[in-house]
Amino acid sequence: MLAHRKSAHALRLPPYAVRLALGVLAALALGWPPGGPNPLRADGPAAAIPPHDARQQARYEEAVRAGRSPRAMLPLLELWRGWNDVAPDRMMGWLGRLAGEARLSVPVRQYAAQLHARGLTRTGDPDASRRAFDALG
Repeated sequence: MLAHRKSAHALRLPPYAVRLALGVLAALALGWPPGGPNPLRADGPAAAIPPHDARQQARYEEAVRAGRSPRAMLPLLELWRGWNDVAPDRMMGWLGRLAGEARLSVPVRQYAAQLHARGLTRTGDPDASRRAFDALG
């Protein structure tokens, strides 16, 4: 019976140790020390762009590089096909920038604008999508 009590006391931590451990975890989660790497969040220099985002960014850049060539349509289609691979706000940003990119031909810009309007429906904003389609004519 005594051996059982001793093992129970051996596992008990002093209250200050528990508070100290919780304080350290809270400080790390809030980003302390400022400017230092945070092991609990992926926002330091070790944080890399996810591979799907990098691939989609490359497709966006390829479409812009193609300029007025009809070849700009292919990276645009590949960008749209990867909708489910990246965050919708990033995809909407790429499509919106392509729709307004003066270096692209009018048909490519119009198709990018149409895909942007379809993306508004996918993100749950059918009213904005309807207005975007109406603006396209």
